[in-house]
Amino acid sequence: MSSKYTEESILVDALRFIIKRDWKQQSYRFYKQARERGPEFYARCMAHMRKGRPPVGPTKGKFKFSDAEIEAGAKLYTERGRFKNGPHGRLYEAGRRRHGIYSDFWKRITAHMEAPRNPYGGDIYAYVVAFEDMHAYVGISCRAEGVRMDDPADGHLVKGPVFRHLQKHPGIKYEFHVIEPSVAYADKRDREGYWQAHFISEGWTPLWNPKTIPGSLGRIPTVTKEQCAACARLCKERTEFLRRYQSRYKIAKKRGWYDEITTHMRSNDDARRELCRKLAARPVSQVTRDRQSAAKLGRKLSPEHRDKLAAHNRARAQKIYEYTTV
Repeated sequence: MSSKYTEESILVDALRFIIKRDWKQQSYRFYKQARERGPEFYARCMAHMRKGRPPVGPTKGKFKFSDAEIEAGAKLYTERGRFKNGPHGRLYEAGRRRHGIYSDFWKRITAHMEAPRNPYGGDIYAYVVAFEDMHAYVGISCRAEGVRMDDPADGHLVKGPVFRHLQKHPGIKYEFHVIEPSVAYADKRDREGYWQAHFISEGWTPLWNPKTIPGSLGRIPTVTKEQCAACARLCKERTEFLRRYQSRYKIAKKRGWYDEITTHMRSNDDARRELCRKLAARPVSQVTRDRQSAAKLGRKLSPEHRDKLAAHNRARAQKIYEYTTV
């Protein structure tokens, strides 16, 4: 099995660094292999490096590295992002601060590098996340594989208004739809505003931050009476309305719509009476009745007392039966 620590790989790794201490700290295994191969090979690896930092003083800050060192570091990379975030990030910052990214020097040393790539390489389209309680989120995306609800880059299940709405209403159902599959790049903001205004006019509550209508005196009302009534029609009881749509329940109470939109629901007193009737009609065993009688007496029943109480209950039941059958 061949080792990856060959003389060629060690020399290539050493070219990544200009200062000896950086090579030792950031790539210690290659540094150790170079030391173990003898002083001659170690000197070959260190030929282009200097031993340490220059003294603090006139060479501090952006004058710490020379232009030749910055150009030598730039030749090791094919992308500006890797040059910036790699082991030679100090060279990148020194060249950027000294010359600027629009200077002839910077353009010359980065001419061989690839242009920055757009991570969103797909077509632009408009989409909506629609909830069953008439809340909606309209957005624009240009991901080739589509919006993934659990992707931290999109963040709808990690952060943002959709995430907060799911936290307030756990278990609520929602659907994801692409409403316009192809949008021109120059028109993406206009199309997003068009679809947001369309869903607001259809009675949906926006989860994004709605803009103020030109000429109006304030923001668009977030929840209307029709939206509260639509949620109320999905519930049979007022307690269910409170449990499922707590925000609409509070808004209806605050604005005086509650009594009007809940006329078809049973009141809490009616529901409580029906529950009591169901519990009263449920058959109760004799053992449960004995325990209830013992609880009233405040003591536990002895076996003899239990038999006596059972005989008394049977006699009483017989008398009631004879009285009702006559």
